Amino acid sequence: MKAEKKPPSPMRRIAVALDASSHSLAALAEAARLAAETEAELLGVFVEDTDLWSLAELPLTGEVDSLTARRAAMDRSELARALRIQAERVRAQLVAVSSRARITYSFQVARGNVARELSKAAEQSDLLVLGRSGRSPWRHRRMGTTARALALTCRTLMLVQGGPARHGQLAVIFFEASRGERAFELAARHATIQHRRLSILLPVETPQETQMAWADRLQQQSGLEGDLQFYAVEAAHSLKDELERRKEGVVLLDASPPSIDREVFQRLLEDLPQPVILLR
Repeated sequence: MKAEKKPPSPMRRIAVALDASSHSLAALAEAARLAAETEAELLGVFVEDTDLWSLAELPLTGEVDSLTARRAAMDRSELARALRIQAERVRAQLVAVSSRARITYSFQVARGNVARELSKAAEQSDLLVLGRSGRSPWRHRRMGTTARALALTCRTLMLVQGGPARHGQLAVIFFEASRGERAFELAARHATIQHRRLSILLPVETPQETQMAWADRLQQQSGLEGDLQFYAVEAAHSLKDELERRKEGVVLLDASPPSIDREVFQRLLEDLPQPVILLR
């Protein structure tokens, strides 16, 4: 009996942003799972934020003693030591997770603007995986500033919430059905490798011939089961409820560029509990 041909891997290198937050740990777990399934190398990236160094140089910046309430000047050597300890901690997490998943990994420490350094890592990888929120205690928004910046510019980005991962079927959402080729190719290969069902969600305004073309693509894709669903672009925020009902595991968004209102698009990214992959 002829062995079933294995589909080509959609990934060779997956980068993951590490900062020891709960969202970062969830991102590491998801990135390692994807790397194991696609036989990709996992690159862990820790960024020493230059904003912290700039802050340490300000004359009014310091640390407050919890017992005496006295302010002591922030020592650059103490900041360097704290960052070194954090880098060692996240590297240990990367080693432990990669060893359990039996995947090849590497670790990189960069210094600079966080979003810019992660963009560089993304350019050298097939996918950047990032926690939707970071460690900043003063941020009140649900989505971190770095995630917001990269969601608008990164070519292939996966945003992961903290908490346990969900492993249901895949869903790919097209905001304009004519631009979804790259998103479909990636989703189809992932679904085939992971033996998952694929749902394609199209705007209700999609012309009939385009709907039929996507239906044909699903039927022609070897080893893939899937279906077409439709949503109203003006009510794109309601996609969250539909995806929750259908128990989707990972959501792929074709964001090249989104034809819906930016605020609605941002709210969708913030509200979805599933890992979200953005493609341009």
